[in-house]
Amino acid sequence: MSNFERNIDKGEILQTTGSLLLEKGYDLRVFNLVDFQRSDAYNPFRYIRDDKDVLKLITNLIRNTTPKEAKTSDPFWEKAETALLEALMFYLLYEAPPHEQNFSTILKMLSFAEVKEEKDDYVSPLDLLFYQLEQKKPESIAVSQYKIYKMAAGFGTFWRELYFNSLSTKRLAILR
Repeated sequence: MSNFERNIDKGEILQTTGSLLLEKGYDLRVFNLVDFQRSDAYNPFRYIRDDKDVLKLITNLIRNTTPKEAKTSDPFWEKAETALLEALMFYLLYEAPPHEQNFSTILKMLSFAEVKEEKDDYVSPLDLLFYQLEQKKPESIAVSQYKIYKMAAGFGTFWRELYFNSLSTKRLAILR
């Protein structure tokens, strides 16, 4: 029997054909981003070779974890989510040792992103991490994406447009 790999969006095909494939003797492996308890282990960082791979992974991650029926009335928040994930993944890719390059570390980093709405000048542990990186490497792509994410907090329509333009310009530069 030959081996093959298939990326199945949101699991619909697996639900309809999985039992047939098992009956035919196939060994199925599932990477489930919604229910980790029903997922086989997989670390996409092992396959990231450059900045383009990070962008592709995040695009697929967001696309495959967004419910089919979900409608985004304001794409601003999805863009902010994208910038934050890019900042975290670029940080791990370029600053962390290989054993920390995984989604568990991303979740741990996200837990450091505290927000205290009553304190405008509050600096979270995640802010400090990126501030320290900026002091060492001001041109870091992780720092620039984190700054874009931070711009998203509390801005109106004008700032949202500026944010979109900034994010799009950075993504285009990476893809060139």
